[in-house]
Amino acid sequence: MKITVIGCGHGGQALAAHLSLLDHQVTLYADEKHPGYLHQIKDRQITLEGAIEGKASIHRLTTNIKDAVRDAQIIYLSLPTDAHFQQFKKMLKFLDEGQLVVTLAGNYSSIYFYQEMVRVAKHKKVLLADLASLPYACRTENPGRVYVIDVKKEVSIAAMPALDTPG
Repeated sequence: MKITVIGCGHGGQALAAHLSLLDHQVTLYADEKHPGYLHQIKDRQITLEGAIEGKASIHRLTTNIKDAVRDAQIIYLSLPTDAHFQQFKKMLKFLDEGQLVVTLAGNYSSIYFYQEMVRVAKHKKVLLADLASLPYACRTENPGRVYVIDVKKEVSIAAMPALDTPG
């Protein structure tokens, strides 16, 4: 599956690496004004240690939002909540029907995303969901090296509109 992770902090690196280890094609994006560790990751490699172990090859690292979301089936936002809406507005014109945008620690971000899609008359069916939190407790020790303290057994999810939320 083609997946994009927006955000290159602790959680973004952990998620990108874990999904890569699970054989997904992952693009890791960071905003050019807040690149996090993106430019310091060597050879597109992120090493996970602790509860998840492995050295992952990330398909692409980029600060170009159009390139980041193009062809992605799922787009995860692993950002502080106050950055969600700004990044969504940047990516909205590049989103295609059928793509799923998921916020991690969403705090109802999908409600605002949905309102923005209605406001700009975006009629394509872009799917929206919020997760209650990151699926990991983790810390970046160095760029491209993340210690995963633990993996959560369960994370709640909600879709917008609510009718799209699975059983």
